[in-house]
Amino acid sequence: MDIQQVKRNIYRQYVNLKKGYEEIVKPELLNQEASEKSSVTSYDEDSYELTTQQRIKWRSKGY
Repeated sequence: MDIQQVKRNIYRQYVNLKKGYEEIVKPELLNQEASEKSSVTSYDEDSYELTTQQRIKWRSKGY
């Protein structure tokens, strides 16, 4: 195996990893971020207080 073949193999692995990140990981992160934002701004309609789940989430983040 010569150096050019090694370079091609490494580059191919890099491209596959990048493609996997763009298709799988990035959308997951964006979805998670969006759901966190929406849950922080939504209130319990009856009492205008944060729900228990949101309160736990806020406390775990140090608010």
